[in-house]
Amino acid sequence: MNGTNPSLLQLLDVHTLLEELLLAHQTALLDRNLPAAAHWLQQFDSQLRQHIADEEAWILPVYAEQIDPPEGAKLIFFQSEHEKLLKSLDELHARLMAIEPAGTPLQFGHVLAPPAPSQVSAREIIALLDREASFKDLLQHHDARERTFLYPLLAGHLPESAQREILERVVLGGLSA
Repeated sequence: MNGTNPSLLQLLDVHTLLEELLLAHQTALLDRNLPAAAHWLQQFDSQLRQHIADEEAWILPVYAEQIDPPEGAKLIFFQSEHEKLLKSLDELHARLMAIEPAGTPLQFGHVLAPPAPSQVSAREIIALLDREASFKDLLQHHDARERTFLYPLLAGHLPESAQREILERVVLGGLSA
């Protein structure tokens, strides 16, 4: 842990990382570089799933026990958004795999020479980006709910020692809290 005053608000740093990974994925899509797009989507997927797992294991149970949430910040909203995000993310993976050019196997974790842009349908890329816009809306809505309610309420309610204990348990995928 860095710093002398631990705060659960530090856990919001992973949201910036997620934004950067999704941007890298979409930039690769615009370049019609499907292997790179798949790589960055997989990186995003790993980080988002770890973040959600951390929240489900360490943050939300404490929130449910310690906080009397205001309207719009009930535990079920966070859980429901997590489910929707993961379901949508699975759909994005499937849609990306569906636009692979003929004869070019697209597998996560493999670095392949990208197909020539002319081999990748602009229509399919645009359709995927349109679907990703809906996903990003949900992600931003969820981020706003966490920034407005979840983390500030916990940070304001829990003593530093409890926050430090949670921070020590949470995996941040390379970020140091």
